Amino acid sequence: GKDVFLSDLWPSPREIQERVRGGESAEHVAITAGVPLERVLRFVGPVLRELEHVADQAHRARLGGAAGPAVLLADVVARAAARQGVAADDVEWDSARREDHSWIVRISWPDGSQGAWALDLLHRQATPIDAVARKVSGLPDESIEALRRSIDADHDVDYDADYDADDGAEDSNVRAFVPRP
Repeated sequence: GKDVFLSDLWPSPREIQERVRGGESAEHVAITAGVPLERVLRFVGPVLRELEHVADQAHRARLGGAAGPAVLLADVVARAAARQGVAADDVEWDSARREDHSWIVRISWPDGSQGAWALDLLHRQATPIDAVARKVSGLPDESIEALRRSIDADHDVDYDADYDADDGAEDSNVRAFVPRP
């Protein structure tokens, strides 16, 4: 028989890690690649820890576009949760790296709604990028547009880029997140 090397297998460990880093669950990667879940799970531990670390960093990110003193995203989310009668611990935080290597943080509410913020780790700043995030952030749409223009000038961000959000998400610039177990 022919020897099979790890490099001959698809997807590669690097591709598995990139897909999970991009927001896909290990289960989704295994199903779509037609490989056993155990093969995928062997390579995702470090990536899951990285995603958790980035989501933790997002808690301490300043809300972009807010007037007045710096407001932390965790505080904004906690206040929004309290207004809805939801315990802050019941709000799930997740992160993913987009194809342009920028980060996004997604907050999932117990009712299934989700909000997404672009996350600038270097400047510790979170900018809402969908309607739920704008509402949670308490920012009017015109301040978001001004903020987007300033970010675009600094980082050449394309907010109309298609990130394969085929889950009926409101904004096509948000990659569809597949829940992790």
